[in-house]
Amino acid sequence: MKKPFLTKAGMLCLAILSLCSSCSKEIIVEGMGKPTSTLEVLTRAGDGEEVSWPVNVYVMNKDGVCVATSAIAEDGEGLEIKLPAGQFDLYAIAGAAADSYTLPTREEATADFEVSLKAGKKHADLMAAHSSITMSDEESNSIVLSLQRKVMKLQSITIRQVPRTATAVSVTIAPLYDHLLLGGSYSTGKSGSHTAALTKQDDGTTWLNTDETFLLEAASGATVKVSMTTPAGTKSYTYACADQLEANYKIKIEGTYTEEQVFELSGTVTGAKWAGEKAIRFNFDESGTETADDENGDDSNNDDNNGNEDNNGSDPNLLAGNAPTVFTVYDKWFILKTEDSGDYILATALSMTETKDLYTSGMTQAELKAAIDAALLTYNAEGPTGWRLPTAAEVTLINDNYTELRVEIRANHKNGVELGDGQYFYQKDGSTIRAFQGQFPNERYERDPDASTILRPVTILKFNK
Repeated sequence: MKKPFLTKAGMLCLAILSLCSSCSKEIIVEGMGKPTSTLEVLTRAGDGEEVSWPVNVYVMNKDGVCVATSAIAEDGEGLEIKLPAGQFDLYAIAGAAADSYTLPTREEATADFEVSLKAGKKHADLMAAHSSITMSDEESNSIVLSLQRKVMKLQSITIRQVPRTATAVSVTIAPLYDHLLLGGSYSTGKSGSHTAALTKQDDGTTWLNTDETFLLEAASGATVKVSMTTPAGTKSYTYACADQLEANYKIKIEGTYTEEQVFELSGTVTGAKWAGEKAIRFNFDESGTETADDENGDDSNNDDNNGNEDNNGSDPNLLAGNAPTVFTVYDKWFILKTEDSGDYILATALSMTETKDLYTSGMTQAELKAAIDAALLTYNAEGPTGWRLPTAAEVTLINDNYTELRVEIRANHKNGVELGDGQYFYQKDGSTIRAFQGQFPNERYERDPDASTILRPVTILKFNK
């Protein structure tokens, strides 16, 4: 995706009008020699656009030292700055109110200062501008700063034909940049994410979120993940975005889960009065196969795929024979629970093999997920597929029945791998991977993953009634 360029319709202006000093605040720079020149600023929006308020203005000298700062609170209010002769850089951050963002004082201000969002606050329609100017003695000068939007706007998310048994649906976008810098660029941190919880509608199958949310631009390699929780567990579908999710675009996400268990997720990005239009369409199915519209589909947490000799190649998770007993070993898996779905008996199966050394120091959640997804491919290679991290409820079930589970695994697993007293990855919610550790069965506690955390996945097996 090409970076948006300024046009007449897309430019927001801070215009300096030389005849507006009567409504301007006067700022005098001290400690730089006698100020003999005047820089007058009046904010104005062009072509129907609106400037975000307040507009925080910072003036820095050629050495990068901030010599003046002020905030323009509303349209029609001006700013007049007295400056000595010299070269200056003007930086403006619009939409960052002091009660929502950490803003620098004059002493703290640099181009690299992180304008960070305060805890519990949501991003506003952030804009930024930068321009250089040279002031001469006894000069009145005017300048136009072109504000560029630094956020995208998530307008709505709609997921249709969700199973009626679903108890939760969420959508996660990650990774996002952590902070906007005073100079208008983004910080190097890329650990940000946004998870939106959807609400079930009256028809019982449509889930919706219409909270308009401003988000910082997504870093490269961004993904959109949809998670659905049913009595069978949580399934997540992840799309690796082919194009950058950039600032100055409006985003709508619409998805449909079909009766054939083919998940189609389409996203439309529009830029009316923003940066133009762009449509992003991507489809998911349970085998991870991409459709013609999807060049970068990724399905790392599926439940049902193709190819199984027990049912003529249609579903590798549909197995022959009767459903197994809970807390026993069935073939190569430990059965944690069973339930009647109406059409099948669903059995939650814990793998009797494990994978170590997936976490390295400093990993972000997105990087950890990528490492786990890659490891899960080996579990999906043979037999049942759809292997995923246990949910919090499933890990608790393991702990509560640990003694019986451990006896069964010791008695049946030929390779000697058993469920020890270490720590194991689990999916705490739609966007957070945590570690569950305890000296079973006496106590348990949650913690951050580390190099010793082990992958022991689960999946859902099906049996005819």
